Amino acid sequence: MNNLSTQSSLNIADIRNGILITRDGKISKIIDTKPVNFALKSEDDKNALIGQFQSFLNSLSFPIQILVQSRKIDISPYLAYLKQKLDKTENQLMRMQINEYLAFIDKLTQLANIMDKKFYVVVSFTNIKYEMKGFFSNLFGDSHKDIKMTESEFEKNCKELEQRVNTVTQSLATMEIQSTILSTQKIIELYYGIYNPQESLEEHLIETDKIQAQVIQSEDKNNIQQAIVDNIKKEEQQKNIFNQPQTQQPEASSISNPESSNQEIKKETVQPPTTTQTPATNNETQTSNNRFET
Repeated sequence: MNNLSTQSSLNIADIRNGILITRDGKISKIIDTKPVNFALKSEDDKNALIGQFQSFLNSLSFPIQILVQSRKIDISPYLAYLKQKLDKTENQLMRMQINEYLAFIDKLTQLANIMDKKFYVVVSFTNIKYEMKGFFSNLFGDSHKDIKMTESEFEKNCKELEQRVNTVTQSLATMEIQSTILSTQKIIELYYGIYNPQESLEEHLIETDKIQAQVIQSEDKNNIQQAIVDNIKKEEQQKNIFNQPQTQQPEASSISNPESSNQEIKKETVQPPTTTQTPATNNETQTSNNRFET
């Protein structure tokens, strides 16, 4: 029996540049939409919206997924904002009203969960050869095998996906529906909220850019080796600074003995007379005297 980890059970291979890559070779983009309040529209506007939405679905030559997510609203940032306003307000009447409003919001959150609905449109693209591989892997029971794609194939698939996303966003704009493509950080937060609904309200994720920067530094071996060498040099310099008075002690001892230094100077001054040619001059005077005597 194979012991599979929790991460291996997820059908997510990577999230790159706002693109979700699954293990079966599918790439997807998630569009966050702000819906129109259909109930406040008139009958003519309602019929017009229904007709536009129907024509939008009929014009699509590729499948899309509409995701509706209900989540509990975290109002702690809003309460913190109100408390800051309360501290800056000097009018006693305004302070009293803000305190009453804070008490009302606190009681309301205790009695009922304040929910919010999010509407997403998921646009995907899968290469035909990956679809055939996925079919045969499911047929023969090898569904855990990941499909690998080259960088050129990934870029080509991204272009096809971008065309589909543009088609969807333009059609949504005709129905006065604002759309925003989720970034990598937003996609991670979306999945984090789906798999951890309670923890996502209390523990927020950090930015992915900081995580990626640490990973890039750890993979750059040259920078790590250079940093290690620099640290070693700094440690050696610090050791030399601390050991410098000890290495100069012999020089100080030689200076503290003036007699020995004076003796060396005397020896050097006595040596020059021994190197002169005085004996040669004495012999020459003796020979000259002998000549006069003869």
